[in-house]
Parts: sequence; structure tokens; C-alpha cells
Amino acid sequence: MSGPYRDISGPNCVVMERQAVLDSHAARGLNVEILQADHQNKADVGVNVARQWFDHGLDAILEVNNSAIAMAINGLTRENNKVVHLNSGAASADLTGPACSPNMVHWTTDTWACAQSTGRALARAGTKRWFFITADYAFRHSAQREATRVE
Repeated sequence: MSGPYRDISGPNCVVMERQAVLDSHAARGLNVEILQADHQNKADVGVNVARQWFDHGLDAILEVNNSAIAMAINGLTRENNKVVHLNSGAASADLTGPACSPNMVHWTTDTWACAQSTGRALARAGTKRWFFITADYAFRHSAQREATRVE
């Protein structure tokens, strides 16, 4: 709800989710409640909110836009055998690789796809040497790792 991802997945997503519930024929007859929280881009805050929600009967979490928080919530979702963690905001390939879970759906782009498209194009163009200036957080570590694997 705040920070660098606010405009792409904050309050606007909540409005869209509420509208989707209203528009959905599948929601008729179901008790659907939409909750929102601000994880403040901190994994411990995000996983604590998710834990509290799970303890009170919540079954699904959507749109966690920070890879470190998404991985923490993914683990918690699996531990609690909750229905699903639907994630389109976090982009670490670890979510569909080592941290893959039957309790999570991850779609849209990830660091593997970005590395394959950009890295492969550069390699095919003859680029021989690479260097990285990598910020110290999950998404950037995943992006660097995936780019160094491009052949």
C-alpha cells in the first residue's frame, strides 16, 4: 500500500479485486471478503500479517509484489496448507523454481524470462564480458543469477 510498488499494485489492485468479486458470476453465493494490509516492503511484516489472517480463517492471498515477502508467504501458505497464494507481482524465478509450491500460482514475467530475452540477445550479438551492480535483495540476486546462466 506504500513504497515503490504502491502505484502498480497498491490501492488500485484492491479496487480491481472488489470489482472482480462484484462482476463475477462465480462469486454469487460465496462469502468473499477482501482484506488489505501494508507489508511496508518488509518480509517479517508481510509474513506476520499473513499468519494472522490464516489464523483467522483466510484461505487465499493475492498480489504480493516483493519477491522476499512472496517467498516467505509462499512457505507459510504451504505450511498451513491454505488454498492458494496467487502472485503476479513478485518476479524472482525462485518462486517457480526452488520455492515452487502446490499452494501457489505465479504468472507473468520472472527473472528467468527477463534473462533469457535480454541476456540471450546480448550473447547472440557477440557480447563476451558482463558485470553486474546488484542491489542486495531477493529479486536482484535472482536476476543476476539467471543472467549468468544464459548461454
